[in-house]
Amino acid sequence: MKRIQALSSAILLSLVLIVVGAFTGCERQQQSDVTVIASVLPLTGPAGELGQDMRRGQELAVEYFNSRPDTRRRVQVVFEDSKSTPTEGVRAVQALLSQGQRLFIVPLSAVGMASRPVLIENKVLAFLDASHPDLTRPANPLIFVPQITTPVSVFPYEATTTDFRTVIQASGLNNNEGHVVVAVGSGRGLGLLIKSIREQGYSGPIFANIGYVATGSRAVLGEDRSGIIYTDLQWRNNEATTWMTEQYRTRFSKEAPASAVIEFQTVLLLAMAAQEARSQTADEVARAVTNLSPSVIGVAPTDSNDILPVVVLRRENGNAN
Repeated sequence: MKRIQALSSAILLSLVLIVVGAFTGCERQQQSDVTVIASVLPLTGPAGELGQDMRRGQELAVEYFNSRPDTRRRVQVVFEDSKSTPTEGVRAVQALLSQGQRLFIVPLSAVGMASRPVLIENKVLAFLDASHPDLTRPANPLIFVPQITTPVSVFPYEATTTDFRTVIQASGLNNNEGHVVVAVGSGRGLGLLIKSIREQGYSGPIFANIGYVATGSRAVLGEDRSGIIYTDLQWRNNEATTWMTEQYRTRFSKEAPASAVIEFQTVLLLAMAAQEARSQTADEVARAVTNLSPSVIGVAPTDSNDILPVVVLRRENGNAN
């Protein structure tokens, strides 16, 4: 009788182990079928407003992609705060690398420039969603950027700068002849820079980057915004972008800024690439990104992995040029 009880107990224990093992295997399978994207955003600091818009765009991309009936590999985004500074941005990247993350999104030129060597050293795929020309120098097959500009001279300033007289004097901008002024930045700092340029006597046209309209910079200038030509983006009117812009308008009671659309499409492109890649290595996902870019955002990357959206210039009267 004791032998029968012992045998029964052994059989029961085996069944329990088999059931537990099945559930564990199922959980591992579910985890392996999820693409995790590490996003280092300026959620606080001078570019905090921009970072929050970016996060909304990325979260909408996750919702959209995971709800599609043809999705075979779900996507998840994990966030770290760069606090709008290069030092904190690198710290955030290193923290995510220590967790084993292999797919990154790192906006802001200063944060991208500081993080780029770390990302390349660890051989991970990264979208550096910013426009500094050195983000693609030298070209690397695992580093993608949304656009690139080629200025003749660059005069950098800190994000916390409030007095721009020294920067303007260093640029040699002392009259209106022979100058094309491009003001790049975000938030209050960009608005103060443009205001200071006018106060120093320059009355010619000022070209401003997308931060001018995406991060509230124009509010600093009040009504005196004549002669400013700013960058904006137009996107192909596909099903995904239409859904995103409608959802953004409904949920947040405002039009989707370009920064949110950029991040929506970046996450969507990475999620689709990871799903279609032959394996989940950075090299294979990067190849899939190149192949899918035309269908997702309407244009293929250049030789330097610049993915160029449709860029338009708008005057302050709102007309596209």
